[in-house]
Amino acid sequence: MSVESQVSDVMTSAQFSQESIPTLVKGVEAQVAGSIPYNFTANKALLKLYSSVLYKPSFLPYLKSLLLLSLPSSTEFDSLKHILPADALEPCKDVLECGRLLEDCAFEEFWKQAKVADVMEVKGLEDSIRTRILTDVSLGYSTLPTSTLLTYLSLSPNSPLTFDSIECVEGSSVVFKKTDYNGVKKGTKESGIELNRIVAMMN
Repeated sequence: MSVESQVSDVMTSAQFSQESIPTLVKGVEAQVAGSIPYNFTANKALLKLYSSVLYKPSFLPYLKSLLLLSLPSSTEFDSLKHILPADALEPCKDVLECGRLLEDCAFEEFWKQAKVADVMEVKGLEDSIRTRILTDVSLGYSTLPTSTLLTYLSLSPNSPLTFDSIECVEGSSVVFKKTDYNGVKKGTKESGIELNRIVAMMN
């Protein structure tokens, strides 16, 4: 039986039994490796199990992985953060800081912190985070300097910008697809200063 099927069986029968921990742990490992899809429900169940038993340092790698996997969704990240065992807060501070920087739309600082928190160890996570960043930026602005967006996404100057939320690249600016929110507001190099407030209002 595949790991994905094993996790599915546990979630329908004994998700809150401590005996299910090994299976849910295998699920987290498979998600980190990119061999099965991200499963927030199973990951949250595992974190609740970790929180209900005596915290052990051996749990730490999996707690960090649970948090890392949820970074593309601020709602899911916050949900896991609030049930994190108190003893794990300090060991997980690098990942928690990543979540804070994303929430504050401090994207350039986020990518620096991401190296410390081993974000790149999770297969496909960088692309998912870039999608989140693009969503946040396009909520606030109809256009943005290309150089600024590339910095936000931690991409090289010659990287192609072929993302669904981008309408086109005109000269030195990126034009986002029109939404109910972005209207005609144009971003600047200093856009990150106010972007977090705009995104907070839209969510």
